[in-house]
Amino acid sequence: MLMSLWNPLRRGAEKLLRDEDGAGVVEMIMIIAVVIIVAIIFRDQLLSFVKNLMNKAETTSNDMFNYKK
Repeated sequence: MLMSLWNPLRRGAEKLLRDEDGAGVVEMIMIIAVVIIVAIIFRDQLLSFVKNLMNKAETTSNDMFNYKK
């Protein structure tokens, strides 16, 4: 039973690898994968950077509209 499922999958994968129309899709998937990997590696630094930006935006808006805490 496993072989009956394997053969169509293998033929489909071979066709996809030979088909150049799928090259753009493969490139996009690779780019997305790299971006995700970089985001995972630098997650702490990215979160720190975004929190810092949000704190600056909050401080600036509070100063601009004279909100008191």
